[in-house]
Amino acid sequence: MKKFIFMTVILFPLLAAAQGDNVKFPIAELGNCGSKAECKTYCDEPVNEAACLSFAEKNNLMSKEELALARKMSSGEIKGPGGCTSRENCEAYCDNLSRIEECVSFAEANNLIPPEELKEIQGIRNAIKQGVQLPACNNKRECDSYCR
Repeated sequence: MKKFIFMTVILFPLLAAAQGDNVKFPIAELGNCGSKAECKTYCDEPVNEAACLSFAEKNNLMSKEELALARKMSSGEIKGPGGCTSRENCEAYCDNLSRIEECVSFAEANNLIPPEELKEIQGIRNAIKQGVQLPACNNKRECDSYCR
């Protein structure tokens, strides 16, 4: 089961593209981050969201729709599942499998999960809806540990 935290998607295209040839490290606009990992750390900080989104826009790393949603989430104009307004809050809220329906529905409606991962998560959600009992776990970390 893959992690299904949708707020990470705000910067996913930026970080994915940073692996390619069109983005060179260090990136001055992102605190001079020198690697994908450093840029992720930088962009994970809420105070840096605006800079990261501007960089993504400037370098065509996110679609206009993704940018609009990310900015609305960042500004609090749109609230995520459970009323979350930050990546950390949304991650904490959606890490509980009992909230999978609400979180996946939000992610589906806003195209926040890559198709392969979405298909897997939908399968888990549908199994839960049909009454399948999951192993003794309540979130991704616990389930990964259990399945190892």
